Amino acid sequence: MLRISSLLGLTAVAMMVAGCSKPAAQERQNVFYLGGEAEAKTRAQRILHGLSRRMFDVGAVENAAALKLAMNLQIAGISQALAESLTLARNAGIPDALFFEVLDLNVAKSGVSELKKGKLMGRDYSPQFSAKHMGKDVRLALEGARPGAFPLGTAVNAVYGAALEAGLGEDDFCGLIRLLEPEGALPKK
Repeated sequence: MLRISSLLGLTAVAMMVAGCSKPAAQERQNVFYLGGEAEAKTRAQRILHGLSRRMFDVGAVENAAALKLAMNLQIAGISQALAESLTLARNAGIPDALFFEVLDLNVAKSGVSELKKGKLMGRDYSPQFSAKHMGKDVRLALEGARPGAFPLGTAVNAVYGAALEAGLGEDDFCGLIRLLEPEGALPKK
């Protein structure tokens, strides 16, 4: 595509979006990663300025995609750890409110736990960012790594595969917590 664009005298900018949940978009809190030629990125920044909290010039077009995949790989891992720790607390009889109150004062608190706290406490799995899209990003991130290089990413990828098989692909990625609950918690196929 870039080669054709250059033959036609066009320039292209790769724009990847981080923090792309419905609330972030509505509040114009997205973060954009811009890759491509300097002049094209400058024009894009003027257009996108009011739509984002911050924009990063990441150099080449490929860097925008790589950075987005790196961020989503981390988000997926953090989300899985959150799901497992919340499930452990629930199984011990600890109320969600207490779990999150303690988490808020712990170094394990994250942007993911803050964003997903209300959804997890309310067992609301309507999509802000779907499990199928997060799973796609995890798979793409692993495709760029040498085999066996990312054991956590590989494990998280298997969880997303199980989620798709269980019919959770359209749900928010935090809905994968249902894989840890008794079988009756999963949707019927």
